[in-house]
Amino acid sequence: MDATANNGKSALHSAAESGCYCVVQVLLGAGADVNAENKMGGRPLHMASTNGHEAVVHALVAAGAVLNAAREAAVRAEAARKATAHEAVMHTVVAAGAVVARW
Repeated sequence: MDATANNGKSALHSAAESGCYCVVQVLLGAGADVNAENKMGGRPLHMASTNGHEAVVHALVAAGAVLNAAREAAVRAEAARKATAHEAVMHTVVAAGAVVARW
């Protein structure tokens, strides 16, 4: 279930990044690791949020996605910058308890 490509991306990473809500639901139901990290430290939640996939973000948060995972600072800042372009996603993660850095 959690097999990865050379870059460490799992099927859940790819589905979250693409906004494939139904696939995300199937993968989570089958036991995919909601907090799996790729080789860059990215998690499915980061991929969904930076691409503005609000329904997928909701599903990942409901499945226990870590909201404030420790990541390399530049990667985290870039993800936060992209996510702020998606206001609904930002409201979703903040409502779930995420701490959003301001700069």
